[in-house]
Amino acid sequence: MMNTKIKGAFAFILLLTVVVTITMMQPKVNAATLEKKLYTLEEPTWLKNQGFSKGINHDKQDLGIVLPKAGVIEIRQKKYELQRKRHSRIIK
Repeated sequence: MMNTKIKGAFAFILLLTVVVTITMMQPKVNAATLEKKLYTLEEPTWLKNQGFSKGINHDKQDLGIVLPKAGVIEIRQKKYELQRKRHSRIIK
């Protein structure tokens, strides 16, 4: 009975040590807040009226940041009156 408790405690401590070690080995990323005003393109109604659809909603902008591998970027929209859906893709 006591032997199984000792084995269980040892297994728990070993598992905890492995989890803490793996967590500590993750690369540290210094999170910084960057505020940047992005321009928007004018709605090309003259092209839509002619039946064009390709490339109308495409817009490429340099954000001026370098994202580390598997990094996370969070984008917030300040003007909530702009209810149009936004799609963002990070290009390598």
